[in-house]
Amino acid sequence: MAFILLCIAAPQASALIIGEFRVRGPSGANDEFIKLYNETASPLTVAGGGTGFAVAASDGVARCVVPNGTVIPAFGYYLCVNSVAYSLAAYPAGNGATATGDATYTTDIPDNAGIALFNTSVAVDFTLPNRLDAVGSTSEANTLYKEGTGYPALTPFSIDYAFTRDICGKQGSITTFTACLSTGVALDTNNNAVDFIFVDTNGTSAGAGQRLGAPSPANLSSPVIGSIATPALLDPCVAPSSPPNTVRDFTSDPPNNSTFGTLDIRRTLTNTSGSNLTRLRYKIIDLTTFPAPSGIADLRPRTSSAVVVTVDRAPCGSGTSNVTVQGTTLEQPPSQPNGGGFNSTLSSGTVTLGTPLAAGATLDLRFLLGIQQTGAYKLGVIIEGLPEGGTMFEIAGCTDSDCAPTVQSIVRADPNPTTAAAVNYTVTFNQSVTGVDASDFVLTSTGTIAGASVTGVSGSGSVYTVTVNTGTGSGTLRLDVVDNDSIVGPVPANLPLGGPGAGNGNVTTGEFYTLTRGGAVVSNIPTLSEYAMMLLGLALMGAVWLQRKRGNLR
Repeated sequence: MAFILLCIAAPQASALIIGEFRVRGPSGANDEFIKLYNETASPLTVAGGGTGFAVAASDGVARCVVPNGTVIPAFGYYLCVNSVAYSLAAYPAGNGATATGDATYTTDIPDNAGIALFNTSVAVDFTLPNRLDAVGSTSEANTLYKEGTGYPALTPFSIDYAFTRDICGKQGSITTFTACLSTGVALDTNNNAVDFIFVDTNGTSAGAGQRLGAPSPANLSSPVIGSIATPALLDPCVAPSSPPNTVRDFTSDPPNNSTFGTLDIRRTLTNTSGSNLTRLRYKIIDLTTFPAPSGIADLRPRTSSAVVVTVDRAPCGSGTSNVTVQGTTLEQPPSQPNGGGFNSTLSSGTVTLGTPLAAGATLDLRFLLGIQQTGAYKLGVIIEGLPEGGTMFEIAGCTDSDCAPTVQSIVRADPNPTTAAAVNYTVTFNQSVTGVDASDFVLTSTGTIAGASVTGVSGSGSVYTVTVNTGTGSGTLRLDVVDNDSIVGPVPANLPLGGPGAGNGNVTTGEFYTLTRGGAVVSNIPTLSEYAMMLLGLALMGAVWLQRKRGNLR
């Protein structure tokens, strides 16, 4: 039997991919752009067949060419636009620059048509071995111009939308609260349906998923990501969810998409790049926003101004100081009347060519989020800058205190007082939780009790039974909860006890057992029966004294 080995050429791997695009906008069918992205940490010098790399539509016609010799920065961009109707040329890019096209074209790309990037500008060579990347819809028949089955085909609304690569790794899910799966680099799994998410400024249901967001075209001058350190807490001496790190303002402000007030998140960014930074902005890659189901917060990033804040910094407790926390600006166009969302960017206007952030210097900044629906929230941001930016940071919590699990009560489940070698406590939470085990509890005792320990935890949902070995000796024994963030609430939020941050769900106010073994009970808290006996004893002593006073007793 003979075997024939068939060799099929695979698409060429490339550092340059299609990062974001649209084939229609508010100015009509020609309001188009295609953003190419260098997904590596090294500059890329274009060296293609013919005159360079070509971006072609599935009609086989090149729309733009990236000329040979073009250097695309590490994590940088190259922008092709349809000059007939492109409406985002005023969107901010680099220092004093805007998102104008690095290359232009005038021939419309049909709705839902495929687009491909080739390593040649010669049309006859637009073949699979020369393809660097492709993205197309499920309605695109030519598989050369899409990867996988393609993204869901859109209803062709003339809105401010974009398909952008998923940087977080959760496919734009509003209700998934796990940490981002990516390291801040756009995903490229060769499956358009997974790699791209749909965003628009009105949260329109156009057929490819619904989420509030905005296009963010970028060109050769635009800020990039890099290695700047993740922002730290503004005040490291208090919990992340506490002021001044997070401030909840309940003032209703509907015109600014803050019907239920605002959430103000403050952080300190340190320039660890080794050089001056002349531009800083923050791209939103994960967010709870419109349309959020009940229990999930609907947040709307908005422009903020500088505020003066009192902080306590290391060494904690040695004194406070006032710092200026700089505001951030929601970058437009496109106009975002509903506030920001996925793929929106906010900039630090105090960092410029004239006023750079020096190497080693810090910047205190704030992110102001309007609240259109209360509940569990998350925010994921990636830092972009010039000459480089930073990694991403993420936070999660509750807009109000009742969305995270809390302990409602800790009560005795056995008779009291007792001499038992083991007793049980019933611990009740305000909602269903998981992750409850012996490490979440400690015992507080008085008197001569020694050797007491938590020996078992059983139960599920919102009610658990904790079994305790009472040790030896007499006194009182109380079960306390120690919050180490291992107890979490139900999906989708999976918020830890008391909200993010260890210790904010501690409980030290539960009922206690009185142990009466081997003599008198030593307790700082008399029981009601003990109070009654004391009063009776005092009454008897008083009666005896009175009788002696009258001479009736000798």
